[in-house]
Amino acid sequence: MLARSFQTISNERALSGIRRGPLGRLALALILSLLPNACKDADTVVGPTPVVGTLRLNGVVRSWEGQVIAGAGLTILDGPQRGTHALSDQSGGYVFEGLSAGTIGVRVFRLGFFTLEKSVHLVSDTEFDFELSSP
Repeated sequence: MLARSFQTISNERALSGIRRGPLGRLALALILSLLPNACKDADTVVGPTPVVGTLRLNGVVRSWEGQVIAGAGLTILDGPQRGTHALSDQSGGYVFEGLSAGTIGVRVFRLGFFTLEKSVHLVSDTEFDFELSSP
């Protein structure tokens, strides 16, 4: 009990200099907010952080009859790359690069076809073809 009291007094003296002034209070608040994370289970293992923004999504835009569709617009609807656009080339091919892992929504549109929205799950480079139908 005596050793614990001495340790508490020692900690209070060490922190007493930090608590003076607004910056000291801010520093103390930051230190105290980090304490719960520092006291996690010893058995908890934290793996490496996945690399963000390195994945590729590519494929071909076709009509439901199998014809390639050049000039189709593709837009990412959510996630960190929300609003990123691509345009299908003469062979119907499109490419998005620098994507993050996870599920993203993609909208595909072309005049003369119904707009299509699909979810694509990315864990590695992915090839995904879109099929548009006409009215």
